[in-house]
Amino acid sequence: MAYSYTVKPQLNGRVLIVDDDAAFREVLGLALEETGLTVDQATTGDEASRMISAGKYSLVITDLQLPKVDGLTLVKQMHQSDSPTPPVILITGNSHWLPDEDPPGVHAVFAKPFNASKFLTSVREAISKSRD
Repeated sequence: MAYSYTVKPQLNGRVLIVDDDAAFREVLGLALEETGLTVDQATTGDEASRMISAGKYSLVITDLQLPKVDGLTLVKQMHQSDSPTPPVILITGNSHWLPDEDPPGVHAVFAKPFNASKFLTSVREAISKSRD
């Protein structure tokens, strides 16, 4: 019996995951690393802001609810800087926190738990867009 399957091309780039849930960051990071991406992690919006200023990221994935600086504020800060800003995917465990419209620079918004296949498709699209 012959099997047929499609192998998606590996991704390359650096992604920053910002979430105060260590287990979620770890699981998401491992899944993204399996696609070929390099993954950095931050716990707070303040920490993420410093990392974004110091590094070049293809994508930032941030939770909306973070200690001190929330995800939306982080996105606004990114767009107020003079440096080029990577696309952002917002995630949240509280659907009440979902914005009515995607803020500027936000590629997609996902409520936890989300469909992994749709999420990875969105990651691929965002990274492709960041290279255009």
